[in-house]
Amino acid sequence: MDRNPSDNELLRAARRNPEAFATFYDRYAGALFGWLCRASGDPQVAADLTAEAFATALANLGRFRGRHDRSAPAWLFGTARLLLLAYRRHERRETAARRKVGMPVHDYDVSDFEAVENRCELDALHEQLERSLAALPELQRRAIQLRIVEELEYERVANDLETSPAAARTYVSRALRSLHEALKEVLP
Repeated sequence: MDRNPSDNELLRAARRNPEAFATFYDRYAGALFGWLCRASGDPQVAADLTAEAFATALANLGRFRGRHDRSAPAWLFGTARLLLLAYRRHERRETAARRKVGMPVHDYDVSDFEAVENRCELDALHEQLERSLAALPELQRRAIQLRIVEELEYERVANDLETSPAAARTYVSRALRSLHEALKEVLP
């Protein structure tokens, strides 16, 4: 398998190579979780449905055809959508049954959903940020830590990195550009 296989190639290879499915999972777990968080309004439900969607995809790899470039993520998100619809049907039946027997039904405030959605988006952003930081070259990662996190002046960053202030600025600039590119799909 080449170094950067397409999603379709990964799912075809995953039929005999679990590492290929792990790579596909790494590519889409954060985005799927974020989408399910927004759609369900509940991070726990989103986590459960994310796991179930990947488990279902893994169990059904033999059915994947992948005729188009975006077939793999569409197949995964379609599976998740069906699971979400089944979850919602179950919740509606459960709510109706609670009402029928006089049990309390929680009335959600819109601000509750907004808070959950914001938290889900932050979780997805945090996961992607951690992966993106880990992928940076070591000097860029250290420069970001010193300048952005620890808020040191460039002179101090340069001393700690044993380089010039101009090189320290370059490391920070390149790292920020790389992070911006990596986070574009997660940021609103």
